[in-house]
Amino acid sequence: MAQTDSTYIGKSNKMYGAKLFFTQASLALNYTSERMKDQVFEPNKPASIGIGFLWKNSELSYSQSFSSLGDRERKKSKTFDFRYNYYSERLLIDFYLQNYKGFYLLGENKKTYEAFPDLQISMYGVSGQYVFNHKKYSFAATNSFNKIQLKSAGSLLVGGNIFYSKTQNIPLFNAEIQDYDKRLISFGPAIGYGHNFVFFKHYFIGISALIGINGNLEKNLLTRKTNFLITPDIQSKFSIGYSDETWTFALATSINSLFMSYSDSQQSNLFSTKLMLTTTKRFNLKKEIPFLKKDLINLLKPN
Repeated sequence: MAQTDSTYIGKSNKMYGAKLFFTQASLALNYTSERMKDQVFEPNKPASIGIGFLWKNSELSYSQSFSSLGDRERKKSKTFDFRYNYYSERLLIDFYLQNYKGFYLLGENKKTYEAFPDLQISMYGVSGQYVFNHKKYSFAATNSFNKIQLKSAGSLLVGGNIFYSKTQNIPLFNAEIQDYDKRLISFGPAIGYGHNFVFFKHYFIGISALIGINGNLEKNLLTRKTNFLITPDIQSKFSIGYSDETWTFALATSINSLFMSYSDSQQSNLFSTKLMLTTTKRFNLKKEIPFLKKDLINLLKPN
């Protein structure tokens, strides 16, 4: 079991947590070229209100989107967006299962748009990092909020990721852009840094950023030709809020920019984002539930 410096990282004496949150998650496709402004295919995915349950280093949550929280003039995109986060003292793991169908290309004035109901984008994968200064720096304190950062501290983060992504029914929307339906398997190392700033005892700001280099096995779904290319990968997280042994109030954002192509003339990337406003209440149960003595990632392991 990882040892931590108790003068830097505190632990609530309450083993469980209930969370109420407002969230906006999205998966967009972005194109950039030398002679063209960014062209972004965005889904119409209304914001969601959800609940969550926390135990040990794990969290499970469910959210429901409401049409009144989205753009009522545009048809709602079909989406499946599941994410699981495991943040222990030493190891940080993010799982992504995202499948979106139905996108919109906004005009320059952001008021006009063109609909592409058949455009479908999928991204599945996992990223993981090792926390070197785990004795003093707690990533979980400002992201899953099951620890308490008592003093400001930071750490080098080193890891990697592997993703499977797929685009279908790519439209011909601009003469500057040459793209096609494709499938990619992306994998590579990443390095970065995270830092938690603590002030007035219970208030915090958490920042982390990683940059990676991915090798990509690409398959053109139209010609069936395969290709290998190198692209960057960028991940970042930011949070600000208040936390004590019982309550947490926080605003948190995360960004994962997975590049599908990268050259001097043209770049394209999948842009996965999440914005969350959350309130968490920690508590103890009068009677322990045996299977909750393990993290979800351990519960899934075969005996």
